[in-house]
Amino acid sequence: MKYFSIAFLLTVFVILYVWQNVEVMKIRMDFRRLNKTKQELVMKNDRIRYDIERYRHLDIIAQRAEKQGRETMKPTDVVVLVAKEKK
Repeated sequence: MKYFSIAFLLTVFVILYVWQNVEVMKIRMDFRRLNKTKQELVMKNDRIRYDIERYRHLDIIAQRAEKQGRETMKPTDVVVLVAKEKK
């Protein structure tokens, strides 16, 4: 009976040790996967920010407007209205 209890406790400790290492490896794998996903999202965010800034540039806006058939404004296209005050 004495040897059985020692063997049983030793087996339980070995199983717990192996289970602990398996869980640690799962956590490491999840961390690496999530870290890779984070890097991909950061790169995607950077590309989107770059596109936003690129489309804000006036030359790009002018080129897109010309492609759509719009013309640039000329000083003669502006009409100034003067409102008279009532006395």
